[in-house]
Amino acid sequence: MPVSEIDIASALLLIIGAYAATNFDNLLVLGTITAAHPQRRSVISGFLLASVLVLVVCLCFTAFTLILPVGALGYLGVLPIVLGMRVLLQSVPETDQAAVAAPSTWAIAVLLLSNSVDTMLVFGPLIAESEPGVIIVIVAGFVVAVGAWLGLILKLSRRLRRFGKPGRVMHYLPGLIMVGIGVYILLDTGTDLQ
Repeated sequence: MPVSEIDIASALLLIIGAYAATNFDNLLVLGTITAAHPQRRSVISGFLLASVLVLVVCLCFTAFTLILPVGALGYLGVLPIVLGMRVLLQSVPETDQAAVAAPSTWAIAVLLLSNSVDTMLVFGPLIAESEPGVIIVIVAGFVVAVGAWLGLILKLSRRLRRFGKPGRVMHYLPGLIMVGIGVYILLDTGTDLQ
């Protein structure tokens, strides 16, 4: 069954929202690290390494869905809903003291992997619940989002170096987006069964 333009547009909107919602904290952390330590090579390579590993984990998530009946796949939407609710209920955004960490490639990658469970829990079910054609769009969109996010990280670090470190940032929008993605996954499963 060919993928419709509506499916592609919906997938792209979800990718943008999901990536921004689950990586806003990483943007702040890496922007701060890069502003404090102008050694960009390790930040860039660590970010790219972590991004590739996150995508691989998300793609492997679909292997678990092979043993689940199609009707149960929509219930994976509960994961981003729970995660989004957790973010909404937190009183302080997760801006770690990661800026003091050694900025080696491996340190950056491990930091991002430990902070990217939310990305895996959102993209894993989204990929697992999608048709093969939409999965290709999601993966391509994820790669483009990684490139755009890297540009934002570098731009933020330049501004932070000029104007000082950021204050606490409201984090309600990422939580709402994650809940919306979970609801989409739950509601979309009925159409998969037809």
